[in-house]
Amino acid sequence: MKILVVDDRANEKDHPRKVLLEAIKEKESIEYDFIEPVEDQLKGKINRINDYSLIIIDYKFDRIRSSLFKAGDSLYSVFRSRTNSTPIYLVSVITSKTNQIGEFDLFIKDEFLANHSAFGLDIKDHKKLKSCTTSSDFIDLLLSPDDIEEDLGLMLKPIFSKPNNTCDNEGSEVSISEGINILLFRWLMQSLLKKEGPLVSMGGAALMLGITEGHFQTHLDKFEDAKYQGLFHESVEDRWWVSLIEDIALSWDDPESLYSTLSFKEASSILLEAKESNYSTCTLCGERYPDSLGIISGDDTKKLYPVHTACSEFQDSIEKEPFFKNPRLIESS
Repeated sequence: MKILVVDDRANEKDHPRKVLLEAIKEKESIEYDFIEPVEDQLKGKINRINDYSLIIIDYKFDRIRSSLFKAGDSLYSVFRSRTNSTPIYLVSVITSKTNQIGEFDLFIKDEFLANHSAFGLDIKDHKKLKSCTTSSDFIDLLLSPDDIEEDLGLMLKPIFSKPNNTCDNEGSEVSISEGINILLFRWLMQSLLKKEGPLVSMGGAALMLGITEGHFQTHLDKFEDAKYQGLFHESVEDRWWVSLIEDIALSWDDPESLYSTLSFKEASSILLEAKESNYSTCTLCGERYPDSLGIISGDDTKKLYPVHTACSEFQDSIEKEPFFKNPRLIESS
């Protein structure tokens, strides 16, 4: 496995990013080429672009060495025009509020490179993605519950109905439209592993069970079998399959038949021995058992908070995607 990294400080021996790459090479046996964003160095690598499993480009150039390329985001189309199946990441020391900037397939920080084993698994998972020719191939790699495979097939139908452009001709210009593996990776990072849907975040799991995130953390062992273990699970925040959370909760000893008389949230919170401070409450009204997650208007962190649908507003600025729930908008008083 080999990666290409483009950085305006590539020739500095003590550059921290070079130290990280050397550690990855030693611990994960991943070779790398480290070049500056100048025409003569780029040309040689572009002509052998299919040697690489991944391309990583620095977001901000401290030193402008080319009149053509003044920032990392200007290089995407150059590489994508020569390969439609090699993933291209943007790397920075700054924090982004999204996992994707512009057309890049993923925005990462240097800490991503520092997690050597997770980074190595990412490269291997990209290789697995390239082998997917059908939705069934891909779904198998998600290790999803059997009862949602049909829904996943419907979600993926728009991707697999597109022409398969995964074959690159080295050194020749190709269509700038992405190959199937890139489309699948982008869907993973922007939908399945980001939004609340078939998989939920820790906040979403706690919301389902009528408890706080803190109380959910004290019971993580109960939901280990519901935890997502599919593609790229090492490099994203933990997520859980909704249907498996429900199956686990309904399998608990319930001598008082709480699930027959109460809502799923109420019964689950009682069986998880929630105290007064452990119940999930609405960020706006303070009442128990909110049914949604939302972001507070004007909060740049985009952190999700539990909220009742009635206490929040629909966000028409975010495109609705079938099978996924967009965060509600919470107007702060």
